[in-house]
Amino acid sequence: MRPVKLILRAAALSGVLVTIVSAQIRLQVLGTHATGIFNQSGAEVEAYDASTRRLYSTNTRTSAIDVIDISNPAQPRLVQSIDLTPYGRQPNSVDARGGIVVAVVENNTRTDPGQAIFFDSTSGRFLSQVRVGAVPDKVTFTPDGRRVLVANEGEPNPSYTIDPEGSVSIIDISGGAASLTQANVVNAHFRDFPRASLPPDVRITGPGATVPQDMEPEYITVSADSRTAWVTLQENNAIGVLDLEAGRFTAILPLGYKDHRLPRNGLDASDGDGRINIANWPVLGMYQPDGIANFRVGTETFLVTANEGDPRPYAGFDEEARVSTLRLDPTAFPDAERLKLDINLGRLLVTGATGDTDGDGDFDRLHSFGGRSFSIWTVQGALVYDSGEDFERITAAAYPGDFNATHDSNRSFDERSDNRGPEPESVAVGEAFGTTYAFICLERMGGVLVYDLSNPRSPRFVQYLNNRDFTGSPANGTAGDLGPEGMTFIRAQDSPTASPLLVVSNEVSGTITIYGMSRATPAPRINPAGLVSNADNGPRYGPGGIVSLYSTGLATSRLEAGSVPLPTLLGDTRVTMDGVEMPLYFVSELQINAQVPFEMQGKASASMVVTVLGVASPAVTVPIAALAPGLYPGAIQRNIDFTTITAANPAVRSEAIIIYATGLGAVSPAVASGAGAPSAEPLARTTQRPVVTIGNMEAPLLFSGLTPGAVGLYQLNVTVPAGAPTGDSVQLTVAIGNATSNTVTLAVR
Repeated sequence: MRPVKLILRAAALSGVLVTIVSAQIRLQVLGTHATGIFNQSGAEVEAYDASTRRLYSTNTRTSAIDVIDISNPAQPRLVQSIDLTPYGRQPNSVDARGGIVVAVVENNTRTDPGQAIFFDSTSGRFLSQVRVGAVPDKVTFTPDGRRVLVANEGEPNPSYTIDPEGSVSIIDISGGAASLTQANVVNAHFRDFPRASLPPDVRITGPGATVPQDMEPEYITVSADSRTAWVTLQENNAIGVLDLEAGRFTAILPLGYKDHRLPRNGLDASDGDGRINIANWPVLGMYQPDGIANFRVGTETFLVTANEGDPRPYAGFDEEARVSTLRLDPTAFPDAERLKLDINLGRLLVTGATGDTDGDGDFDRLHSFGGRSFSIWTVQGALVYDSGEDFERITAAAYPGDFNATHDSNRSFDERSDNRGPEPESVAVGEAFGTTYAFICLERMGGVLVYDLSNPRSPRFVQYLNNRDFTGSPANGTAGDLGPEGMTFIRAQDSPTASPLLVVSNEVSGTITIYGMSRATPAPRINPAGLVSNADNGPRYGPGGIVSLYSTGLATSRLEAGSVPLPTLLGDTRVTMDGVEMPLYFVSELQINAQVPFEMQGKASASMVVTVLGVASPAVTVPIAALAPGLYPGAIQRNIDFTTITAANPAVRSEAIIIYATGLGAVSPAVASGAGAPSAEPLARTTQRPVVTIGNMEAPLLFSGLTPGAVGLYQLNVTVPAGAPTGDSVQLTVAIGNATSNTVTLAVR
């Protein structure tokens, strides 16, 4: 006998949207604006002005700012497009506040200084423009509205022969945006940081680069008092601290490395193994955040980052390398040959620029790009919390067939496992219904994750929602949202609906989706009619068997048990029968799959309770049958090769077959509830002998018991009678004791 994968029925998910949701708030799609532009950055970064109830979105393909009216979020409407072609190559970012829109445009010669262009947010009328640094990548107003900040990334040219300095431009608009001159601009640079003075974990890797040249400001968040800004230096794996009153950087905070050897810090490192394999590996992840936000709890300010990761893959300097191509230090990696296999670490992309700590030509450490997570930090740069492997676990549970897919094509299972995984891109923070939440979007996999930040040292996962259709065509615009890039949280007091909104721009699909938020606090309830056998959805179930409960408010997350023995607490859900905890296979808001405890033997009924987040449902009395045989349709195999029997692969007379079932009652030797059945003799055989009938003929019984290694799944090995009728729909039933199963059919030749 060999263990088999447990066959469990789960309710089909309908429509495009897949969501994993907690009982705190719920995001729901209100409306989407589609540019019709695929994979050309038709919608990358957006901003919202409460005074106009409009969105302002960068459209790289047309080199414009699209102005979209969301007075009715269910029907966003394009009002106008502001042409930016006179000002440079393309817009990279936009922000809006109090009747003013500012866009930053990179130079036609990309390494030359760019422009910040100011417009009236109602009419789109030009107000002014000022020069900023090279490759302006993020623009934001300070909370007090007195300044505009621009992160000038200063990326090099492809050959790395020109490498502009990175900087942040501080634009004083206190005198009005229409009267700006270059005198209103101060450029904060990094010339005050000699390389020798930098903390060792701040990366300086560009060939021949000075510190100012190597620094590449990516994203900005500003303190509530508008006095301090924190700037992600993504390629440098650091955060810059900017004093806005003084107009200078005061510190560069190194972020260090994420140790993927530690519990909860696993990752799927290979796109070459054809499976989901989130495991611990001897790899140190560079956090390298892109998006950053800040929030306060009491008197303390915290930073929150989306740890995307970003290599330097230039023709003149390409730091990316596959682990399989590197010479690994034999002391640090005694099992190097095994690690370098494609199914292990061989395919993982790491940096070739760092990791040789002793300078002897081999790698003592492996530094991968990004943390595949979000993190919370103190303003001094101390790590408070990291979400570990949560993002890959959550997306694997939601999309097991599309795990770590890329953003511009479907049917790309596991394609990004070697390269930054789901790739958290951006983060927004906002308060909804009295609670502060973080919203993190995943650039490659798609979707938004929501976390409750009430306790910064232990955030609570709330929801994962992905408005993507993996069955659609990305190029034809039927795959939903692809490549989320920018996010804007709209406060209730600024919202056209008077409730908080989240706006997400999707770079690859060229779509902007508006999400509403509502309270979601349903109490769990048990619908007695919704408790059925997992095999046939029949009303009978017995000790040791597998049941499905269909009702509402059953869980805060959609999760599957990942190992045996099965847990009795899955996510925030626990289920009991007469006080005995039920082993859980699967939980979601609307469905639970569980094993009826063997402890229910001898009982005619039991009191059932579902508890979610400590809140218990009303107790419901449910019937218990000593024997409740249920057969899984379409789950009969040929014993000779373990292939599923179909019309094209029929059973053969006098040949052994395997029938999978549940509810066949007690076994000997006894197996604990939730435990896997023994895989070697003595196998767990049913204490009562079943009778299997194929086409009205009794089939010789070879084995009846629990499937080796499985929980609650029984199998019957029988021989197809020599005189059994032939055809594609020969009827098969199982009787045990005084109970008879549902009828299934099989093909016999």
